[in-house]
Amino acid sequence: MNTSDVQFNIIYTPDTAALLSPFVGSLLQWSDCSYRLISNGCPEAERNILKNLAARHDRLDYLCFSESGMIEHATVLNALQTEEQGEWFCALDSDIYASGPWLDTVAELSSDSAGIFTGLPTWCISDDTILPAKFERLQGTHVALSNGTSIGSTYFMVYNNAMVNRVRKETGVGFERYRWSDLPDEHKPVAEKYGARMFDYDTAIIMNLLITERGGKITYTDLPGITHLGGLAEDRSHRSKHYFRGRLDKLSYKLRSTGLDVPLMWYADLYYGALHSPQKLYWREYQSLSSRARRRFVASSYYFDVLNALVQNKPYREVPHIGNRAVESRLKHTANELGKIFAEHNDFVVDPSMPNGSQ
Repeated sequence: MNTSDVQFNIIYTPDTAALLSPFVGSLLQWSDCSYRLISNGCPEAERNILKNLAARHDRLDYLCFSESGMIEHATVLNALQTEEQGEWFCALDSDIYASGPWLDTVAELSSDSAGIFTGLPTWCISDDTILPAKFERLQGTHVALSNGTSIGSTYFMVYNNAMVNRVRKETGVGFERYRWSDLPDEHKPVAEKYGARMFDYDTAIIMNLLITERGGKITYTDLPGITHLGGLAEDRSHRSKHYFRGRLDKLSYKLRSTGLDVPLMWYADLYYGALHSPQKLYWREYQSLSSRARRRFVASSYYFDVLNALVQNKPYREVPHIGNRAVESRLKHTANELGKIFAEHNDFVVDPSMPNGSQ
């Protein structure tokens, strides 16, 4: 891999361009590749921010994918990959920043990998990453099956473009999400072969299994220089400001200083997961899905508060109650790192109140 020839696509959704603009500076600092800033449904003011950022650096480019609304992520990825003429198709979420070297490791892995992935969100726990044998839903944080099959993710992706072209041409499968019921019959034996008969599959999972079937290696690795906040790149318009499910959550908050909050929140995740799930699942999967959704929402809401405070040069609130000490510590560390990113890349900080994203 000639890293200077590689271009990463960074896809922005509404309400993120101004808050995440310093992340671009961090990526430029720690790599020699280029980046395309892509607007997916962003309003005019945010499109102007991205356009002006791109105009300021020779390794940045801008593309407006949609002005009239946010397009499904898989649809965007399929379109971008179709147009890619280079050896590698690369994309990363807009809420990813760099704090150290990372691209050399990607280059090393590219010698024998058809797909390279990293960037599990900061709110993840170890139980999120390997899909247990009895689970039926394959979510984005799962990067491997219980039998060891690597399935990747789409937070940060580097694909051998020729392999993706081959799979899409031969199978008609791209980055789409699937349910087992709508997966074409000719691909079901491949999923079953790798122990991946599931109710549903997150973005690109079926394509990655088809790449594996054709001899391509799917590699997930942790890159110490890359941090993914997690959850900021989704549509937030339908979400309430606070995430609260009921009395068990409230009691866990009250017991935060006693140590009883952690087991109580675990039980709350199980109870509310089973209560609200439309499917009949293994009991541990109820708990896992509910916990994952809760941690994602609470963490992303906290990060939005931190980022807004940094843009306005104001103090931000304390780390919220997660019910997991390791995750709470990680959020606190990340918030401190965000302060450093904003200070080091102050020239990339924009005023979201200005229509042209003025610095």
